[in-house]
Formats: sequence, C-alpha cells, structure tokens
Amino acid sequence: MIPEASATAASRASAQMNSHDEANSSGAVNHSEDESGNENRQKSVRRRKRPHKGSENVKRKSAKASCSSVSRAGGSRGKRGHVEAVTLFEVVTMGRSAMQVSGLQYKKFLAFPWILTVTWPMDTDSVEYPLIQSGPYGRWFHSEFCEFVSVLVAQCQHSVIFDGYLMNTLISLLTELSDSYVRAFRHTCTLAAVKLLSSLVGVALSLSVGIENSQKLHEVQKTKTRQKSTLQQERIQKKITELQEKRAEIESMMDIIFKGIFLKRYRDVLPEIRCICMEELGLWMKLYSSAFLTDSYLKYMGWMMHDKMPDVRLKCVLGLQGLYGDPPLLPKLDLFTNRFKDRMISMTLDKDNEVAVQTMKLLLLISKTSDVLSPKDYKQLLQFVYSSQRPLAATAGELLFSRLLNTVAPASDTQDEINEEEAHKQQTSARLKALLQFYQESKLHKHVVYLVDSLWDCGGALLKDWHTLTSILLQDSSSHLPGLTQAEQAVLVELL
Repeated sequence: MIPEASATAASRASAQMNSHDEANSSGAVNHSEDESGNENRQKSVRRRKRPHKGSENVKRKSAKASCSSVSRAGGSRGKRGHVEAVTLFEVVTMGRSAMQVSGLQYKKFLAFPWILTVTWPMDTDSVEYPLIQSGPYGRWFHSEFCEFVSVLVAQCQHSVIFDGYLMNTLISLLTELSDSYVRAFRHTCTLAAVKLLSSLVGVALSLSVGIENSQKLHEVQKTKTRQKSTLQQERIQKKITELQEKRAEIESMMDIIFKGIFLKRYRDVLPEIRCICMEELGLWMKLYSSAFLTDSYLKYMGWMMHDKMPDVRLKCVLGLQGLYGDPPLLPKLDLFTNRFKDRMISMTLDKDNEVAVQTMKLLLLISKTSDVLSPKDYKQLLQFVYSSQRPLAATAGELLFSRLLNTVAPASDTQDEINEEEAHKQQTSARLKALLQFYQESKLHKHVVYLVDSLWDCGGALLKDWHTLTSILLQDSSSHLPGLTQAEQAVLVELL
C-alpha cells in the first residue's frame, strides 16, 4: 500500500510533536521535585533527542544512497517534500485495490512519471539492459518476454480484456513509457506494445471466425419455420451482435496502440526500435489484411525502404515478401507496386548483400504474379546473373530461367506424330537458343562461367543434359531442328 504524500508528512509531524510533548511533560514533573534534577533530566532529554535526529538523518542518507545514481530523483524528492520513492514493480504488484485503498488513483499515478524513474540510473546508455544483451540470456529474455504478452492476452481474451480497466491501464502505461527519454524503457515498452497489438490481432481473427460461423448458422435457421427456430434465430443474432461489438472494441484498442505508439516510434533514433515496428507491421498486414492491408499502412513500409540502416530495409523487404507470396492479397498491392517499383529495383544494388539478395527474391515473386515489370526492368535485373556475389547471381538466375527459359515453346513440327525423345530434344534446343541469344546480347563474353554458375541450381537439368546438347552441336544441316550459327556453336562449347 502506498500512502499519499500529505498523509506521510502528517504522520511524521504528529510523531515529532508527540515526542516533544512527552519530553516537556516529564520535565515539568521533575521541576516540582528538584530543580537540579530537572536540569539534569532536561540535559538527558536533549541527549535523547540528538540521537533521534541523528537516526532520522541516517535513514534519510541511506534512502538517498540507495537512489544516489539518480540525481534528478533526489531533486524531485526535495521539491515534493516527504514523498517516499516507490518503484514500478512495487506499484504493479500491489494491484488496483491497494492503490484505491491508499488513495492513490491511477490517473494520479500517471500524473507523476518521476515515480517510474526515481530509482533508475542516469547513465543508462552505458548499461546493457536485457533486450540488447548478447548471448543466450538476451535471446531467452526476448523470447520469454514476447511469450508473456501473448499468453497474457490469450488468457484474458474472453472476459478480462473487455473489463475496461486492464487494457486501458496497460496501453496507457506502455504509451507513456515508450515515449521516455530512457532508451531501455522506450525499447522494452515499444516491443511490448507491438507484441500486444499482434496478440490483439489474433483475438480479432478468432472473433471474426466466430461471427462467420454464427452467420452461417443463422442462415440455416432462417430456412426453418418452427417457432423454436425463431427463438434460436434471436439468440444467434444476439450472439452475432455481441461478437461484433467485441471485435469493434478490439479494433479500437489496436488503433490506439498504432496511433499512440507505432506512429511515434517507427522513426525512432534507435534502429532496433525501427526494426521491431517494421517487422510487426508486415505481420499485421498479412494476418489481418482487412484492417491493415491498405495504402494508408503500406506507405510506412515504402518510406522505410529508404532507411539508412540495412537492418530496417531488410525487415521491410522480408515483410513485403510475405505479402506478395500470398495470392489473395495481390490485388491490394497494385498501387503500392506501381509507386515503389523503382525503389525496389534500385535496392538490388544495395551495399548490403543480404538486402540486395532479398530484394531480388521479392522482385522474382512480383514477376511471377503480375506484369508490372517492363522489358527495360528485366534487362537491368537479368544482368545480375554475372554478379560476383553468388547468392545474388543465383536468384537472378531463377528470374532468368522463369522469364526466358521456362516459357520457351518448342518449334512446331510438321509431322503428326513425334516420339517423346524427339519432343524433349526440341524443347532443349529451343531453350538453348534462348540462352545463347541472351548471352550474346549481354556482350559480357568473359563471364560465361558466372552465367553457368547462376543457372546451376534452377537450370541444372538443362545444363547437365550432355547427350542432347552434344547431339544438337553435332547435328547436320539436313536435320529438321533449327541449326546453330558458328558463334552459337562456340558459346555452346564454352558452356560445356
């Protein structure tokens, strides 16, 4: 229980006055007996008072010593008189009832944010807090902390989460602390807030499934004409309304967290906080696309692809991969694709290799699902098959194989019936002609080894078909298959 400042000051003042009155009364009694005894007893009273004052000073010094690392907290105590310092842990562990009994209401608690930092050291930039610690403990804390928020919402999703107190208190507390100048508070509470929103997304999805099932059951009950069925329809409709109200309340909580915390922290000076925001935003848009997969939310993903830190850009690209890899979501991405296509293409030249590779994979997904990339764009992207960075070259090789080699149709045959071996030879010949033509047009004749290496994973079946390749190379002019020029034959020999 936390006493109020006025109550604490009054109790101390009354205790001092009581001790003073007792001293005076004892002195008066002794005066009636003996004046010399009175003087001696008054001296002894003074001696007894001195240690008492000294003990108070010792207590005050020890209390200040426990918080000596926070000079600001000491100043706050001086300004506010005899208010005792409490920690956030003490406030939270006492709960709502203890705060109300002691007269410390929640709004008054938030009105004094100094309470939360009164025992926090000022030199926090030089101290490693759990989220940034390396090693097993840092990973364990991050995992357990996120799991705690998820389990909290999962256990409270049916009743407590809608009581109007828990979520309001938690969201308000996280909003205040995520805006703190203390990096540890800002980082930790931002992570808690976005994970809280992700957990609320799960609750909203569960409610949506419940609404959909109830609506289907309501439609079935409409086909029945019995009086009992009418009562069931009313009960089902009441349940649907209740579920819709709960979902609206959950969406309101998500909107408060997004506007109160995300919009302030997605451009935080700390890159770890920006990474957290972008990673969770991609998850929200994928899981709850009806609410988050709109241009008003996608723009943040596009803006942060220009971030100066490669980790933030990487989180944006990975989040977009999850969206473009889900076919039902593609129609909602058309405007975003047209607006930020040039930026995504330029990111293949990113100085960070991982960002360049993942961006190439993103463009590979886009090429398979839409025709937004122009021939000029493909010409620029396909040149990366000659890159010295093998992961980037291999991804560009996949794009080359899917764009040019996998869609090539074999030359039409005048014969009505051809065997399977002949059909395979025609398909291989058509693909080989396309590959040789691409190599000649690129005019990078000294990099044929890079071309083979980039196609080895996805087009290995074509490059390893020695029998068909040699037969095409050695075929005579009387064959019905289109022949190779001398330049193409030279390149084919080099490929082999």
